[in-house]
Amino acid sequence: MQRLEGRPFALLGVSTNGYRPAELDDAMEKSELTWRSFADPPPAGAGPIARQWNLTTVPTLYLIDHLGVIRQKWLGAPEPAQLDEAIERCLRAVEKK
Repeated sequence: MQRLEGRPFALLGVSTNGYRPAELDDAMEKSELTWRSFADPPPAGAGPIARQWNLTTVPTLYLIDHLGVIRQKWLGAPEPAQLDEAIERCLRAVEKK
């Protein structure tokens, strides 16, 4: 993802499986995830983020453009090619404006 650093988008993950922040950091490092992710505190699926955003799947990942518009939402982990394609589509759309 370093090739996309500084481009007008963000990936935001939310983990609702009960990880505490330090545990999520360890899991992300082991999985080599490079995007921001928030741990919604236990009990699993009942934390404040899950309740407010109606999250039911672990993980949930959002692709957000520079204006804060959600361009894509994945329930579960997307395949790398699927993620790359969605990011490129988002960048083409926002860079045309």
